[in-house]
Amino acid sequence: MDQFKNIKERLNDLFPDQYAKIYLDEFESAIFNKDIFAERMREDVFIKNYFASLRKTFINGKSFLQQSIGEENTLIDLQQKIASVDYDEEIILLQTPKSSGNEIDFSGKYILDTRTGMIKNIDIQYSIFQHGVKNFSFFTLAELV
Repeated sequence: MDQFKNIKERLNDLFPDQYAKIYLDEFESAIFNKDIFAERMREDVFIKNYFASLRKTFINGKSFLQQSIGEENTLIDLQQKIASVDYDEEIILLQTPKSSGNEIDFSGKYILDTRTGMIKNIDIQYSIFQHGVKNFSFFTLAELV
């Protein structure tokens, strides 16, 4: 919190568009209110996906995890498997719902660096059907450098 002013100035220089300004202004007000901050961190799409508990133990080629998606933080049980056992520099994890249902459609793909275990890419697409409305969302992240 003590350094946020300097961090915000730097981010404003890097991302000068109006949408980044709106995001940073909202984030600044959330930083100084611990209840709002905790809520925002639970809802932040980047944090939910980048720090997902995808590094689970695999049994019979599969692992299972729970992830929250959407604005209402809807919980979904996911099954993930390795795309190919012949991996070398990258491990590709494919995620699908553990069980199929009419309310949620989900597809996730993570690419991890085998040396570091760090996430190189994320591609998640899902739709949620609630209250008579179907909402489609996607989240894509290219390697952080």
